[in-house]
Amino acid sequence: MKTEFVSRSAIMILAIAVPLFAREACGASWVEIASLPEPRWFLKAAAGDDGRVYAFGGWIDRKGKFTKTKGFGPDALLAYDPSTQEWVAGPPAPFFRFPRLSRRTIEIGDKKEYRWEPVDPGAFEPQLEGPIAAADRHRRIFWFSKAGPIFFDTTRNAWDQPPGPVWKGSPEFRFVSGAVPHLEHINAATATGPDGKIYIVGGAGNALGEPDLEKQLVLLDSLEVYDPIANTYAMKAPMHRGRQIFAAEFGPDGKLYVFGGYGTVPSVRDRAGESPEERERRRNEMIRLGRRALDSVEAYDPATDTWTARRKLPRPVQSGEAARCPDGRIYLVGGEPALKDARAVDDVYIYDTSRDEWKRGPSLRTARHGHGLVCTADGKLYAIGGTNAYTVATFGSLLGGEGEDKGGPLASVEVLDTRLLTGTR
Repeated sequence: MKTEFVSRSAIMILAIAVPLFAREACGASWVEIASLPEPRWFLKAAAGDDGRVYAFGGWIDRKGKFTKTKGFGPDALLAYDPSTQEWVAGPPAPFFRFPRLSRRTIEIGDKKEYRWEPVDPGAFEPQLEGPIAAADRHRRIFWFSKAGPIFFDTTRNAWDQPPGPVWKGSPEFRFVSGAVPHLEHINAATATGPDGKIYIVGGAGNALGEPDLEKQLVLLDSLEVYDPIANTYAMKAPMHRGRQIFAAEFGPDGKLYVFGGYGTVPSVRDRAGESPEERERRRNEMIRLGRRALDSVEAYDPATDTWTARRKLPRPVQSGEAARCPDGRIYLVGGEPALKDARAVDDVYIYDTSRDEWKRGPSLRTARHGHGLVCTADGKLYAIGGTNAYTVATFGSLLGGEGEDKGGPLASVEVLDTRLLTGTR
């Protein structure tokens, strides 16, 4: 038998390398339950007052090798009933519809008059990849398009929507009245506050209403708050830095926390009057920022409309998901280190907002990112679908990067009973 020896100095180096937070929690582990009917990734999850867990949006893999089918229409919604341990399809999701006006020319004698008259309603499809969605405190699941949300009412088992803004066509091409978001964004994070409002944070996007030829995809540091009762939007103080494909959740202290993410956009577009040297500098900066995910954490206080930096993540992560459980702690689950290092991770980190402290939880059975995550009232934490690979050539995504095709979309679902955790306090 060969015996290997480790020097005292090596042991010291390993000890220094151990993260300064508690190690693996004991007393509980992830358990696989019924899988989704088909692999689904970049989806969202929410819990209903009816005791069911909902998964919706994203992309579905029906033929293998990342063949994408939209998780929309009849494929929009799945519901898991813990009593029957089955996933069943929900009712088809409608488009977000809004009134449209068209200018009509009327000749009266030798004069012309212009009148705006209603035409067939317009329609937008909700954001599919990295859906912008959250459940309000009435457990209605709001799912946003670029002009407004549809929502699923778990008590009525039906879709609905608030009134849409009015759109004027040629020659104006703009929304002229009604509730409309200030920004178009993708890859934003969402969370529902104790006030029942939905907080839409960051992402990549541009100002709504800009002519298409002038749109520049930029990294957003924005915070936009949607009030589902009043059907209004309000812009709040921006984050300290922009980020996309990151996680957000409210703590028991009423503050909004954002975790990690991707700190750039994947392309550099020409700017009027810019020198080749300046464009190259911006390109190099984009590449530098894309080499790894962010490890920064920020907290937003709605009472003061201010952001503060909090303790950094144990290690950088993007495309992970966060959920708060009844124990008051926030669970950050899965993700990937960077688009240049596009392997999913099985990490689970538990954040105590009162202590500003991270501890490690039980690792996932299957590494995943782009998954749905939700914690139910009984302390069950569900990690749903996602993928353990990322391939830009097959995704055709705006995220960019150079992933390798190792793995694929996941149908598996696993659950952690957070009430059984020990060693994490």
